[in-house]
Amino acid sequence: VNLHNGPDGALYVVDMHHGILQHRHYLTPYLRHKYLERQLDEFLMTGRIYRVVPASAPRTRQRPRLTNAKSPELIEALSHPNAWRETAQRLLVEKNYSGATGALKKLAASGENALGRLHALWTLEGMRRLDAPTVAAALKDPHPRVRATAVRVSEFLIHHGRTDEILP
Repeated sequence: VNLHNGPDGALYVVDMHHGILQHRHYLTPYLRHKYLERQLDEFLMTGRIYRVVPASAPRTRQRPRLTNAKSPELIEALSHPNAWRETAQRLLVEKNYSGATGALKKLAASGENALGRLHALWTLEGMRRLDAPTVAAALKDPHPRVRATAVRVSEFLIHHGRTDEILP
């Protein structure tokens, strides 16, 4: 039914079991007989979720504890190699820590990880704490995805009539 990358880097496969995928009004008498004969009506609304990982992956799943994490830990998690960075970004935006702004701007400007810089920009935009110097610096970033993100988040500044701060 669905494939999804999990925050732990695994591939999750959602499998649904339903006897016949057809509306009951269009079930022919023959098909209805086969449906009941094979007892396909007994296990409705069941399914499975598979977690697919490489054979070399460790058996234990370590995940960062982000729910009660303070802003420095959440900012560090923005550079996490797996999708935990998305959870950290969401928590930072939801909690809207005003004290995190400086560290987020620093990460956006000079973080080692391009994805961390990218998520720092989106976090600042989500917190409504994005400023023109941060966007201007990101527009000069060596990584193309960070530059593209800078263009996208600059819409916030454009919407608020602050284009002269970025563009000469």
